[in-house]
Amino acid sequence: VLVALQLMLHTGASLVWFDGETQQIELTRNDIHEGWLWSVTLSPDGTLVATAASDGFVRVWDAATGEPITAPMDCSVVLEYVSFTPDGQSLLAGNEYASFKLPLQKLHPAELSPLSRHYLSSCTTGP
Repeated sequence: VLVALQLMLHTGASLVWFDGETQQIELTRNDIHEGWLWSVTLSPDGTLVATAASDGFVRVWDAATGEPITAPMDCSVVLEYVSFTPDGQSLLAGNEYASFKLPLQKLHPAELSPLSRHYLSSCTTGP
């Protein structure tokens, strides 16, 4: 079971993988956003997790390992929702005033160095 947590207003959000059978936490990814976590969604095939937050970023994670698989996508607005398109090839993100369609561009892990994780991708306005 994947759980998204934002325990306090001024702390970073976490993704936690919990094994319901053993009642043990298997994996934790802390500080996934600098802002308040608004939305978490699984891809149609269950292999990816997307998160959106008040920091204006959409982030995509490998659902099995918790590793980032894309560069953070900067939409420069508070994001209240994120969802995968039915084919799993794009993301829809936004708030009540703006919406964005984001192509899903997976990167090789070597491309996700700490330096490249910041501000590499930008949102484009959706239809």
